[in-house]
Amino acid sequence: MNEKKALEYAHIQLGNSHFGAVTEINGYANFTLPGNQKDSIIYVSHIGYGKVSIDLRHLETSKVNEVFLQVSDLEIAEFSIVDLDLSPYEFYSRAVNLVNDTFYSKNYSGLCEYEERVMEDGRETFSYNMDIVLVSNGFSAAKGKNIYISNDDAYFVEMNYFKGAQHYTLLKVAEMLDYRFKYDPPKFDQDNNLTLFFLEYKSSIERQTFLIPNLKDGDQWYFEDILEIGDESYAKVTYSKTGSKASFLISIKDYSIHTIWFNISDSDRNFQNDMERYTHGSLNGRIDYFKVDGKSKLKQFELISHRHISKDGIQLGEKRIFSTLTMKNLYQRIPKRRDKIDLYFIDKFYK
Repeated sequence: MNEKKALEYAHIQLGNSHFGAVTEINGYANFTLPGNQKDSIIYVSHIGYGKVSIDLRHLETSKVNEVFLQVSDLEIAEFSIVDLDLSPYEFYSRAVNLVNDTFYSKNYSGLCEYEERVMEDGRETFSYNMDIVLVSNGFSAAKGKNIYISNDDAYFVEMNYFKGAQHYTLLKVAEMLDYRFKYDPPKFDQDNNLTLFFLEYKSSIERQTFLIPNLKDGDQWYFEDILEIGDESYAKVTYSKTGSKASFLISIKDYSIHTIWFNISDSDRNFQNDMERYTHGSLNGRIDYFKVDGKSKLKQFELISHRHISKDGIQLGEKRIFSTLTMKNLYQRIPKRRDKIDLYFIDKFYK
């Protein structure tokens, strides 16, 4: 079958390194090779396809290089969920118990690209793209009283572009909903996903998944699929409950993590008021990892927040915020404290 269709979320990895990219919806990925790389082979892989290796000498610089993947020759049917001899929850638990062996959980600093696009009432109104340094203390700092505290910090490096302006700002929405803040209005106005990455989701999703899972056997666990990536088999195990769902793509061979998906819906949740429904909304996310030295290391995190502006059941507006954090390479220098990103970061660029 020669469809030659663009593949989103294909992994392009330089040897056994953290360097590479994950393709976008159009099948393209852009990256500049580091000058000191020791690897000479690029690996391209995607769920359900054979893995392709390419010698760097065969790639042309400053030009689009097309790579074609073949549907995996391995017969998925020859694998059976029953052959795992584990329940879905037991399979997930084994991955959690082996996390110290399969997941990179120590301190690291990485140079990342962060991009955000805001769609309001179906049209793009605001977007920006910048380079940042992500400093993660990993699970080593998530102990005792710190177990529920975000252990990630972000530092500004360079703004690549910044354009447009949001129509539905936080204060504008409060005005539309006749909402009165209990205390003083917030000192920042612009909505963004940026602080969600570093104050809540990137750190907490991994922590809740691997360090303090509070899920239990008997919950709604099921095997969703058995998938191939190159010559390795993965099980997609899913947990769902009212209003939320999480899926984990886990290696059958060594229980390493390839991808985490999560969905939190606002349709089955209770909110105290219309403003709370707006600020929380629904969330969809995906975290992809590269396997480096046998351990899963963060490569890309996507977060989409969907917010409805409604009053007394009548919808007044809609907002979607699309964000992508991509790890470009490890970063050795110590960032300057003055460049730390906080809640007011985006407002500073507006003003």
